[in-house]
Amino acid sequence: MVERGERNVTLATVEKIANALDLPMAELMPDYDEDDPDPTRAGRSGR
Repeated sequence: MVERGERNVTLATVEKIANALDLPMAELMPDYDEDDPDPTRAGRSGR
């Protein structure tokens, strides 16, 4: 399940969860950096 980290979710799913919780998507993705031009690197060291 998602909450246990057993499955990956799409951004569309994160958006639906954020909307249901009345939160910005970034609140659910703490490693996400809006200013990073390459979001695939989120959470990786050595940037």
